[in-house]
Amino acid sequence: MTTSLITNFIASQQPKPIEFARVFYGLYNNVPFEADLAEYLNNGFVVVRPTCILLMRLANIAKKGEPEEIAWYVRFAYGNLLEICQAFPAYLPKVVFNRVGFGKPINAGLHTVDYNRVVALAKSQQRARNHNGQG
Repeated sequence: MTTSLITNFIASQQPKPIEFARVFYGLYNNVPFEADLAEYLNNGFVVVRPTCILLMRLANIAKKGEPEEIAWYVRFAYGNLLEICQAFPAYLPKVVFNRVGFGKPINAGLHTVDYNRVVALAKSQQRARNHNGQG
């Protein structure tokens, strides 16, 4: 990530990721943001930058009776998808998340996706932004 991108983001009028997280939790989560942040600082992984925030932990997604299958469970993420993917502390083939808010049903259920597919999508979005002069 270039210094100018970070400088431009900090100087912009966009909400800072940690501020966005607090507002989002207030609207769509019954757990206070500070409680979740403390939980993930103690028992998960937290990435906070001027440009993104990510709360995640390891999860066993195997069905009952099957061998263990470890994936990343993303509790909350906000920011550039490619930067978020690059912030994962280690590669695991699957990512699990729950889409909440902004017109999504509260109990939409967990989604499991291939990490490489998410990275390919993020790169495609980045190329489109660069092509349109936004990136």
